[in-house]
Amino acid sequence: MVPVFLAMASENPYIMDEYMPAFQKMFLMNLDLVWEEFLPVFSFKGRPSDKQPEIFRSLILMAHFKFASIDNWVKYARSNLIICSLIGGQPDELPGASTLRDFYNRLWRGTVPGHIKLAGEKPKEKPKNGDKLPPKNPGIIDKMADKAISGETFSGKPERLYQAIFMKLAVLPSAGLGLLGDTNNLIASADGACVSSNANPNGHSLNPVKYPLDVMNGYRNFADPWARWGWDSYHKAWFFGYTMYHLSVHNEEKKTDLPLYLQFADGSRFDGVTLISAIAHAQSMYKDIFCFKFLTADSAHDNYATYRLLAFLKITPVIDLNKRGSNSDNPNTDAPLEITVNSCAASSSAKAAGAPSTVSSGATAAGAPSAVSSGATVAGAPSAVSSGATVTGAPSAVSSGATTAGALSAASSGANIIGSPFKSSPVPVFTEGRRPMKNKKCDPFIIRPDGVPISENGKPICPIGVEMTNWGSDKKRFRNKFRCPFAAGSISYCSFSEECSTSDYGKVVYIKPDDDPRLYTAVPRGSLEWGRIYNNRTASERVNNRILTDYQLERPKRYGRRKLCFFAFDNAINIHLDAQARFSDFNSLLLPWKGAA
Repeated sequence: MVPVFLAMASENPYIMDEYMPAFQKMFLMNLDLVWEEFLPVFSFKGRPSDKQPEIFRSLILMAHFKFASIDNWVKYARSNLIICSLIGGQPDELPGASTLRDFYNRLWRGTVPGHIKLAGEKPKEKPKNGDKLPPKNPGIIDKMADKAISGETFSGKPERLYQAIFMKLAVLPSAGLGLLGDTNNLIASADGACVSSNANPNGHSLNPVKYPLDVMNGYRNFADPWARWGWDSYHKAWFFGYTMYHLSVHNEEKKTDLPLYLQFADGSRFDGVTLISAIAHAQSMYKDIFCFKFLTADSAHDNYATYRLLAFLKITPVIDLNKRGSNSDNPNTDAPLEITVNSCAASSSAKAAGAPSTVSSGATAAGAPSAVSSGATVAGAPSAVSSGATVTGAPSAVSSGATTAGALSAASSGANIIGSPFKSSPVPVFTEGRRPMKNKKCDPFIIRPDGVPISENGKPICPIGVEMTNWGSDKKRFRNKFRCPFAAGSISYCSFSEECSTSDYGKVVYIKPDDDPRLYTAVPRGSLEWGRIYNNRTASERVNNRILTDYQLERPKRYGRRKLCFFAFDNAINIHLDAQARFSDFNSLLLPWKGAA
């Protein structure tokens, strides 16, 4: 291939400009790495099958030149001597359209469903704005996570040969060139993309003479019997097809976004379900080769079963919080907890330390999450209410004569606050880190049993209603440290600083990730490190765009899970070959052939 192409390019310099990217891909693609994957699917009896390299090169070039029709591609390739040389044969020796179709059909290791079946109705009720379709079977994520923890790798997928070829032919060579970054500390991004089938979702009518009973029972002929109705939350529309789920990685140094693992699922399947089988299978495939340190994903993957599995696999999750999670799947997280206040107030001159109970006039409280009457001394309490104050929304009780209704806040002497979440204070100026933060207060997402309110970022909230400052983690004790934002210099002024804590260091709250792995993450939510890692998730969006748009997976005439799945892997291999070509020194690689010429 190499001497023929170089000879043709030397005679016509335009050939080098037009076909050099295709030549680079064919030069870099070492099919000896995957030869053993082809052997089980081709018989040794009769006429030997010896055209697998030419077939595979032809299919890779078909995606490179963006042909949707296999028949049109074969006609074009046979009429172009340059492409014939890249594939490795004369025009009459190139594999035909039927041979190409038979090749990827052989690699598919699953059964083919019958084409005659009842038509499924298109769903009418749309999910809420921004939501995705929930799992059909409640508890399925927990069951799959338990299987994965017990050793199930979910390796029996029909596309398992596609996955093995993709790993050996594309991923491992890219890792060898350093395109994946540090393979011992990979930041994987998980995401699913909607892939529409171009088949008619209503099917076609049957011949009543040939299928009289099927016609009477309402059966129809479907060109794509695998496809299912799914919900595209981005376009807010129903689609008929599949979900292409993948794990990708971003290399900041080389500015590359490359897929590591692909899996095809029904269009109606929930992404959180697919992640369990994908991460378990990917972990088994790349065992002793790669080490996944972080996993970034959107809020569809935010559930306790996923956190449990990732903790077992020693992968740190960086997953967006699902604020609309149900109580059954994500208890205590879909809304702030409602605190019931004991109607019985403590007696006068009572002393409370760390108790969320009512404190009467003159009481002294240290570290209590309760409201205190006028004259009380408070150290570290999230609220303080004067005698006669009316409070709504605090988890604490107030002094004799005060009125409470489950409020979180406290009012100063003589104040009358209804619905105010925290003690009033002049507007603070946020300066956490080197970037000014938004000047607004936080509402509590949940309240810990000890009465400390927690924001949706997993940070404690101080009495004036702002998040406490992340002050690093204690790795020996497996806990994160948070300081008073005023004492830490995150805000410029706090009228409650003298009452909150007598220490110049300010109030300190420790949080252990084991308390709630979703909310109290190992990398604190909202921190600069969390944002830096989570930004890698956009790699999955760019990989989606490359596979679906740049290499045009959803072209007309493409339907069927086998075909769409194969060309998804075909496109992913092309993405890796593009990156490998960018960082390969072809002048040195081609020197032996140039010297011989």
